[in-house]
Amino acid sequence: MSIINLGLIKRWEIRTLNELPGVMLLSIVSGLLGGIIIGFGQQKALSRTLSINSTDWWWKTLIGMG
Repeated sequence: MSIINLGLIKRWEIRTLNELPGVMLLSIVSGLLGGIIIGFGQQKALSRTLSINSTDWWWKTLIGMG
């Protein structure tokens, strides 16, 4: 499986075991931040959908409730 390289994704190469904890910490922090951002966006879309009347099909289709 290959990913198209657009110059945005760089593969981390660990040269020594001393770099491993830093790379792991960076991966964990970036994953948590990405998850929080996605979660806030999903919550905003969900709260908007629940506050609109049931005839608004676009928002419900967008988040998979239709």
